[in-house]
Formats: sequence, C-alpha cells, structure tokens
Amino acid sequence: MFSGFQGGFADVAIMNADGTGFRRLTSNPQGTFSAWASFSPDGTKILFSQAPSTSWWDLYTMDPNGGSVTVVTRTADAELWPQWGTA
Repeated sequence: MFSGFQGGFADVAIMNADGTGFRRLTSNPQGTFSAWASFSPDGTKILFSQAPSTSWWDLYTMDPNGGSVTVVTRTADAELWPQWGTA
C-alpha cells in the first residue's frame, strides 16, 4: 500500500509486491489528499489521513477494497502518519 501524488491531489493505492494488480483505493478531487495508510493488525481495515480541500488532516478508515470510508476524527489539529496499536 502506498500514496501517490499527481496533478494536485493524492490517493491511497495498493498493488502486489511484484508490481501487478495496481488498484487505487481512494479517488480524490483536485486539492484533496489521502496519504499515510496503514492496515489494521487483522487486515480488515485501512487507517489513513485525508485532507479535503476545505478542511485540515483528519483520520479515516476504509475496507481493503476502498469501500466503507468512515471519518474517525474531526479536529483542528493535523492527524498525520496514523498507525494501529494495541492497548
């Protein structure tokens, strides 16, 4: 999994280790950035940072296929480089 910046936006994408199977998981409009994605320990969710053009960086989750995007935080701070942890 990785983030790619191109043409004024950034998306989270995934591909196999041999470079095959490239698939974009987010599809952002101009000025929106999705980056710094991390799989959950059980592989069922992806946690990532996103900055819509009208807001600051917040945390989101999505399914490994890019579906079910859910907002996790809404703050005035920048939530960057999220990682899953255990308590």
